This record gives sequence, C-alpha cells and structure tokens, in this order.
Amino acid sequence: MKKRSSITAIAIIGSMVAVHSAWAAEQTAPSTPQPTVPAIQPKTGQPAALAAPQENLNQLVQQAVEQARRAFPQLKDYKTLKVSTRKGVNEMVFATVSINGEGTRMANLVVNKKTGELRTVAFLEPITTDGEVRYTVSQGPEGDQPVTDETAQRLAAQLIDRLYGTDAKNAKQVSLWRDTRDGIALPPVVNFKAPVGPKGDTARYVSVQFGGNGQIYGFEAVTKPVSYDQWFAAALSARTMPNDPLSQPAQVTYDKLSALYPALSGFKLKQAKLDDYDQTFTIEFRSAAIQKDAEAIVKMDAATGALLRFELEKQKQQMGKGAEPEVAKEKAYAFLQAFYGEKVKAYHVDNQVMTGENGPTQVVLASSGADKAIFILYVGADGRICSMQKMN
Repeated sequence: MKKRSSITAIAIIGSMVAVHSAWAAEQTAPSTPQPTVPAIQPKTGQPAALAAPQENLNQLVQQAVEQARRAFPQLKDYKTLKVSTRKGVNEMVFATVSINGEGTRMANLVVNKKTGELRTVAFLEPITTDGEVRYTVSQGPEGDQPVTDETAQRLAAQLIDRLYGTDAKNAKQVSLWRDTRDGIALPPVVNFKAPVGPKGDTARYVSVQFGGNGQIYGFEAVTKPVSYDQWFAAALSARTMPNDPLSQPAQVTYDKLSALYPALSGFKLKQAKLDDYDQTFTIEFRSAAIQKDAEAIVKMDAATGALLRFELEKQKQQMGKGAEPEVAKEKAYAFLQAFYGEKVKAYHVDNQVMTGENGPTQVVLASSGADKAIFILYVGADGRICSMQKMN
C-alpha cells in the first residue's frame, strides 16, 4: 500500500509575528505566471537586476536556494526542488527542497517575489505513523541535547554571517528567548536586527530557531517598523506587539467604518497587523487583554483599502431575530455601496437570503461579470450589518 504523506503544522516558539502555513504546509498549489521581480545577489543577499519575465520564477527560487545553501551547508544533500504559489498569497513564492522527494528530509523556503528576500527556511523531519508520513521538528527536551545560551548565540551569529554576507555587519543581536513547558526550558530563539533604508525607521528582524537536538532548524526574517523593538528586542516576559501603521487607503476605509460604527472606538485594545504574505491589514478589538477571541474584526486590502471582512461578534450573537428579507437586501446593498460604490450594482441576490429566527439574516451577493467575488453579510432586526466577508 502506498504511504500517504502530509505535513504537520509547526508552532514556532514565540518568535514569529504571525504563524504562516509556509513553515510546514504541503505545497500543492500550481505555479502561475509571475510579474517581473528582482533576483537575489549570490554574495550580498540584496536584490539584483531584473530578470526576463519568463525567467522570473525559476531564477528567483534558484538564487534563494543558493543563498540558503550558503547559510545551511547540509542543504547540499537536498537535491529535489518543488516550487509553488498559493491562491491569495500574492507576495511570496514557496519552495521545498528535499533529499529525495516525498518521505525524505526536507526544508521549506519562502521568498518575497518583489524584493527577492529569503524570508524563511525551516527544516522538517519525516515521521511515519501507521503508514502515514508526517513532517515535524523536535522542540521537546526529552532525550535531546540542549544547547546553552552562549552556544546558541555563537551559532546564530555564524548563520547570520553566512546568510547575509557583507551585509551581516549591520545585524546586531537584540534578544534571546527561551520559553518553558511544564517547568522545562525549551530550545532558544535568537533575534537579530539590521537597519533598512536611509531613514532608519524600518529594520529587518531575523529570528533564528533552535531544535531540541541543539541544532538550528530554521529562521524567519521580516521587515517591520522599528517600533517592533517592543517585540523582538524585549525579554520574553516583557514583549508587546506594536500596531502596524495603516496605509492611507486602509486608513480611509477604517475612518469610514468607524463613523458608521462608533462602538469600534469604545474598545480598550486595538491590534492592527499587516500580513505581508497577502498585503492585508487585520484589526482586532478587545475589551480586555485577557480575552483570547476578538470581539470585533476588520480586514482591509493594504493597497486599495477595500473592506474584506467586518465582524461584530458580540452583537452578532445578541441580535436575536434577523431583518426581514427585503430589508436585509436593502441594508446589505447600502452597506456595500458605502465601501464599493457603483460596483455593487453588478451584484445580485437571487434567492440567497436566509431569514434568521435566532440570529441575523444572511444575504449573499454574487456577480456574474468578470468579478467573481461573493459577499456574505448578516443583518440584524434593526437593519445593522453585524458581519460582512468578501470571498473570491
């Protein structure tokens, strides 16, 4: 019987700003044509001259693989390369290098398609259970060879030197995190910071990850405002996640939404996060820091400001019976028109209205034109929109 293969998602120890499936998700999405992008200079890790369009994807990935091999000499034994893109992830290209394909050791790479930056390298080990192959990394202390803080700092600094070449001189270690589980110290994460650009207001933060065997199993690099010192340069127990500044189009949308829903200004905590994998802002609202789930969520496209998602969870649960069908349709159209203008006229409802007896009424609007997006909205008895999501 042929063994099935899947990859187990990995929880990174606190270093990542947001955990992306790129660290340990199986790459199955088909490759698609890419725009002209800068490749990576083999020696400096900086963007090179633009490649011809038909060579973009292959050259970009090959340059990134070579950079990774300089940083991780063991990658010389990883001969099989698989490249993919993913629906909804417009900024990154994904690559997997393995020793001999499925079921053998592999490493996942993530590369920024616009800048050529190697964002992530993560080593994965195959584990076969009941005929199924899964991939994971060892982070637990049981039976492992723990690495000391001093050794971790030395090995991480050496990796930064190999990874960035002459540019490594600008990278400084800013923190070392070592979390615990059941009172036992876990493998460390060593964080570095390097200034980016002439203004000094942004930096590249690199988190070097260690496994339970005392070896480096990967890293992640992100370029963020220097306010992220609050996170990367802080002690594990003292770090706080800063807000990403909204782009001008996103700020316009947020101001408009806040005017329609003043309750958004009443939340004590507002966390704005830019996902640079798909260039969207997500803002989560909470009344208290101890709350795990957000009480309200707003998601917007960073470039255009388009409203992609809006949730008022508490209001949605407390609204009782929803609006009547005709009222729900009218309110849904009016809400979307406030953010999408005349484009909304291309969308139709047909019979896609579900009256809520114990909750808000659902309205689904779809377009038969070139724009295949679908809007799903929930309307309360008072005509207020408590949930909206755009789906492509």
